[in-house]
Amino acid sequence: MKKINHRSSELVRAKMTKESVVMEYFGNMESCLKKHNLLDKPHLVFNVDEKGITYEHKPPCIISGADPTSHADTSGKGQTVTPIGCGIAGGQALPPYFVFPGKRVMPELLVCYSSVNDPANAQIT
Repeated sequence: MKKINHRSSELVRAKMTKESVVMEYFGNMESCLKKHNLLDKPHLVFNVDEKGITYEHKPPCIISGADPTSHADTSGKGQTVTPIGCGIAGGQALPPYFVFPGKRVMPELLVCYSSVNDPANAQIT
């Protein structure tokens, strides 16, 4: 027996990891790329994603025997910071954009930020 922590994930996200859902997604993506003649143009294919980081929630601890991992489905409520990232299928990435709750920036979340490689007009807002 050992104590393990749940990995938190929203119930909706947990349902979307089923193999049938993932296969349908990639089938739809292939159809879309063919329809718009983008299969050989990765520089025109972008993926934008956001990740809400909740910093006021901790899943409960459990005692487990055989299964070393466990998921705790959560409601997704609480204050979040939302980083938005964009990658290009050709291998490039745009700098991330952060959305902070309220009007106050949390400087501790920008510790790894560096303006050395950013475009000249880059701003933290």
